[in-house]
Amino acid sequence: MLKRMWNALLKGCSNFAGIALMFVVALIFVGVITRYVFIYSIPWLEELSRYLFVWFVLMSLGVTIIQNRQVRIDVIDVLIKNPTVKKVLAVITGVAALGIAVVLLRSSWDLLVNSNGTVSPALGLPMPFVYLSMVLGFIMTIIAMLVNLIKLFRPDEKTENGAEKSE
Repeated sequence: MLKRMWNALLKGCSNFAGIALMFVVALIFVGVITRYVFIYSIPWLEELSRYLFVWFVLMSLGVTIIQNRQVRIDVIDVLIKNPTVKKVLAVITGVAALGIAVVLLRSSWDLLVNSNGTVSPALGLPMPFVYLSMVLGFIMTIIAMLVNLIKLFRPDEKTENGAEKSE
């Protein structure tokens, strides 16, 4: 049941991120056309696309981490052949990333709480709506990091580098 809810949450975040990215591309396209063809700039287009891009990045962050598809420099992983040492390094980097995510969650929570009453300049959008993306994104990141750390100690679900098999 919990796994089903988690998968539904990941699917929902993926779908939301995909739709947000499509809107970002469409808004930027419309902005370019209106600016260079009609010599008119729509002031709120850039702001809306920026906020949608922030939501896109932060909602896809947890999904990217849980699928182990984040950009990483794997020079040390390639050089080290001992699986025990690789696992220890994976735990160290996972705990470090988890700590960073907790600090960022705390900071984004403070920003969300202290932004009451502020609005964006062009749209007049309440800024707590924008900052909510950071809180939700870092909560998802922390959960994904914890799940990945737990997976490191389950040999039946791992590939050779400790990540869950994905298609």
